[in-house]
Amino acid sequence: AGIRVIKAFNRIKYTIRRYYHAMVTYYKTGQATYFMQIAADQVRVSPIHIIWPMSLPFFAYLGLKGTIPIITWGSIIYFSRALLYYLDGTYKFFQKFRLYLVPANRLFDTLDIEPAITDSPDAKSIDDLQGHVQFEHVDFSYQPGHPILRDILFEVPPGKKVAIVGPSGAGKSTLAMLLMRLYKADSGDIKIDGRSVADIKMHSVLSQTGVILQDTFLFGGTIRDNIRYADPKASDEQIEEAAKAAGLHDDIINMPQGYDTDVAEGASLSGGQKQRVAIARALLKNPKFLILDEATSSLDVTTEWAVMQTLRENFADVTTLIISHRLNTIVDADEIIVIDKGSIIEQGTHEQLLKKRGFYNMLYQQQSDILETEKN
Repeated sequence: AGIRVIKAFNRIKYTIRRYYHAMVTYYKTGQATYFMQIAADQVRVSPIHIIWPMSLPFFAYLGLKGTIPIITWGSIIYFSRALLYYLDGTYKFFQKFRLYLVPANRLFDTLDIEPAITDSPDAKSIDDLQGHVQFEHVDFSYQPGHPILRDILFEVPPGKKVAIVGPSGAGKSTLAMLLMRLYKADSGDIKIDGRSVADIKMHSVLSQTGVILQDTFLFGGTIRDNIRYADPKASDEQIEEAAKAAGLHDDIINMPQGYDTDVAEGASLSGGQKQRVAIARALLKNPKFLILDEATSSLDVTTEWAVMQTLRENFADVTTLIISHRLNTIVDADEIIVIDKGSIIEQGTHEQLLKKRGFYNMLYQQQSDILETEKN
């Protein structure tokens, strides 16, 4: 469920090691349980293995004395029960084996899947990311014949802040997924610092990129662990500074266990608190390129303004791509791109778009009326 976060923060190898460690622990525990079960089974059937064999000499003695035949009714019952026991065990073994084949086949089918998107053999790393992004006539569809994006053409210059706005379902978040190469464009090209994403080792880009996704995902563990996910070497003081910048520190210290609160994949945190953990995680990374995908959608207006102000101060010179449907958060962007139904319909600064009195102006007026109503 957290694969997008894992890839966005370039923690694939770390996650594989963590998963392997968990599997080894599970294997050892399962092995111990298996041997304990065998021991318990032996104790359970001890009357058959001990009492009945001990009775055989007695029946043999009586048989030799001529009192009763050597093969008696009791010995027949013993051998019958012993045989039935082992047949029952064999049946249960093959029954379990057959049941385990189903998930095993699914597991190996999954392991045999080849990644659809991989770095080309001659791909090169970008060690000093500038964040110069270019979308050149990009088309994309999740299903053939149903295009999500059509002829997307725009540029994000280094050090500038470009906002992508539009109604829900317009394709805004898909642009971020394409930029991180979680999906592959049907046609056109996406370039980072003048190179096509197909010719770049994306881990070198993502290691220098901060991402705050629309659907906030927190891993099982503590709040401290989730913030530190961006930088495993970060100190507790750096984590607290990031939390303060994200407006989360006061909430955390008021929790019974503070930064050691187990979030249980976000179950104990509100939507706004989870989103601020994600913001703190991005701040801790100190990225050279920042992608905000509805980064403040779960925050109230006051907290949203404070967080956006923090982001502006901390990333003033960082190339930033802002995807938002709240227009009040992007009015100071160097350029605003308006997308509707998968196509760019307007482009310019906030003032330029208002003067056009087009789609952007309509959205801005609607949201201004709503905010004014909420204040009243």
